[in-house]
Amino acid sequence: LCGGDVRGPWGTILSPGFPDSYPSSLNCTWTVEVSHGKGVQFQFNSFHLEDQHDYLLVTENGSFLQPLARLTGNELPSNINAGLYGNFKAQLRFISDFSISYEGFNITFSEYTLEPCEDPGMPRFGRRNGYSFGVGDTLSFSCNLGYRLEGAPELICLGGGRRMWSAPLPRCVAECGSSVINNEGILLSPNYPMNYDNNHECIYSIQVQAGKGINISARTFHLAQGDILKIYDGKDNTAQVLGAFTGSSMLGLTLISTSNHLWLEFYSDAEDTGEGFKLVYSSFELSHCEDPGVPQFGFKVNDQGHFSGSSITYRCEPGYTLHGASTLKCMTGERRAWDNPLPSCIVGGHNPE
Repeated sequence: LCGGDVRGPWGTILSPGFPDSYPSSLNCTWTVEVSHGKGVQFQFNSFHLEDQHDYLLVTENGSFLQPLARLTGNELPSNINAGLYGNFKAQLRFISDFSISYEGFNITFSEYTLEPCEDPGMPRFGRRNGYSFGVGDTLSFSCNLGYRLEGAPELICLGGGRRMWSAPLPRCVAECGSSVINNEGILLSPNYPMNYDNNHECIYSIQVQAGKGINISARTFHLAQGDILKIYDGKDNTAQVLGAFTGSSMLGLTLISTSNHLWLEFYSDAEDTGEGFKLVYSSFELSHCEDPGVPQFGFKVNDQGHFSGSSITYRCEPGYTLHGASTLKCMTGERRAWDNPLPSCIVGGHNPE
């Protein structure tokens, strides 16, 4: 036949009239389709065309402008592998002119398994979904909390003469600054867990759901002398400073916001650098205990605010004795309440320290 569709794991393609001479002025196209994800191998058993006038084109992408091979003459071509792109198809086109013709060709084809792509590895501080590296297979990537994906989130194994992935392996980077709006998460110093660089000015902002507050503490904290992390209790640096930390001074502390915003500024100078920080934050219900007031002849020594878990400490003026609990704690529970009644200051006796 002059051309046609051929399907199957193997088969034979003959020039029209084979083994007699082919007719002149032919333009025949065969499409060969094998199993999904396989390639097509052509083996030439006999081949004799009019040199430079009649020719056979082999392609694997349907375009004959840039064929894999342009075969002519009577030299037996070596095997040709097509379908490398995982599209499991190849095409042959036979052109003969108006003059001399010969016996043509006898070609057998068979499918073969395409080599897979190499294992691209795993981004450090990230995860990979997908385990197959065959042509056409897709892998997707994501990063651990606190890291941002840099690069392509998906890689596809491309066919071709050399197996390769559609893009380089993405990286997971800890950035200088970030803006997060989740109810819990992690903030990392730039380049964490490697040392941060000199002369950083990084701003991090946290926003949780309205009506919630933020607890934040350090899992790791190591800043070189002269480098500092400032934490503000609000949307920007006009808010009250909750703390300014250097060295390892934030370790063991939990800071608590009074609203659903925190603002952090990290500065490093031109001198030494350190490992930096890994901060963990979570949100909590911002419901308050009512203000218990101050006992007559008494005063507050310390007031952490009136949200759950915070406390107020009272003392009495000289000449008065405190009766009751000197510290009230706002209890966590369904109902916000202080764990003790307001103490009183009674005249006489001495004020216990």
